[in-house]
Amino acid sequence: MSTYGAGNVYRRNDSGPWQYSFSVNGEQVRRSSGTTDYDLAHDKMRQHMAMMLKFPELKDGPGKLPLVSLFDGLLKKYHDEAAGSEKTAKSHYKRLTRELGKLTADQLTTQLLLELRHRWRKEGASQATCNRRLAFIQAAWNLGPDIMRHALVPPDWKKIKLKEENVREESFTTPNYTHLRSLLRDPDLEDYCDWAHRTGIRKGEISRTKWTALDVTAWTMTVVPRNTKSRKPRTFPVSDPIFREVLERRLAKRQEGDVYVFMRTLRGGRRTRVRSFAKVWARVCEEAGLPFDPHFHDFRRTGTTNLLKAGLSLKEVKLITGHRTDHMVHRYNMTDLVEVNAKLANYRALLEQQGLPVHGAPPA
Repeated sequence: MSTYGAGNVYRRNDSGPWQYSFSVNGEQVRRSSGTTDYDLAHDKMRQHMAMMLKFPELKDGPGKLPLVSLFDGLLKKYHDEAAGSEKTAKSHYKRLTRELGKLTADQLTTQLLLELRHRWRKEGASQATCNRRLAFIQAAWNLGPDIMRHALVPPDWKKIKLKEENVREESFTTPNYTHLRSLLRDPDLEDYCDWAHRTGIRKGEISRTKWTALDVTAWTMTVVPRNTKSRKPRTFPVSDPIFREVLERRLAKRQEGDVYVFMRTLRGGRRTRVRSFAKVWARVCEEAGLPFDPHFHDFRRTGTTNLLKAGLSLKEVKLITGHRTDHMVHRYNMTDLVEVNAKLANYRALLEQQGLPVHGAPPA
């Protein structure tokens, strides 16, 4: 038997696997390393000791770690990194803790998650919502201790993921947006929505934009990693009137002590940054009577689509909107069928010029 600090590595016979034991916070742990390699057994013991200090629940075995501990670890990571999706993560955490919080890691199976997913769908959750909740569980699992993940068979993450066929495609036409904007009846919210409509930037990122991000000499806007979902900084020009007009209105309304660009005055005179205005938005959408149910996130599709229509490259669009990949830009680009039809007329004319007769009347 060999002694290493508080841990012992030993064998019961000359040919069997090495065993180890140690004590952490008064808890005695004895395990088989599952290997006849002494150095590997010693490393496993050290890893187990380190994990026990971080996750005391591991004393009952690598699979007995409560899922709530994994969820806590992921939520802490979001908080420490000031992730833009922390608010959404808290919503998933609250729900999943209620449904899975009493279970341990070894009880998390593919079948269990399939049943859970089925229940969510019956309750009316969209495919995308189900996938986001499952992604939270997977991210929490991947952050778990190595000794747990190596000892257990993980769920089949690909099998439980749903194909998202209900992705929103709604965006605002200019008349629709002009009508909706007129119903806000709040100049600060009008500026906020104008910026979202013109840039396609995420709501949370707009709310966290500080005056320090704006360079009024060069007329550029710098987004710091802390405020972005991608955790990458970016700087884009805002000198064109399409952007500068909104910012000049904000400069004119800026009050002493304002830290954020988009601030508003509430009843009673309290000054606060624009974040959530759900009641106002619900009223406006109801009064607007648009042919679809507007979501604020539809501004992201609208801005992305309009920037692409204006001729900006994918790289230039990403610089403004903050999309991480070309794929996501394409996903948010809502192609106008009327415009496609008009371009097909040009295509038909080109073929006729090349001597290919095209019969039939063009569409009205």
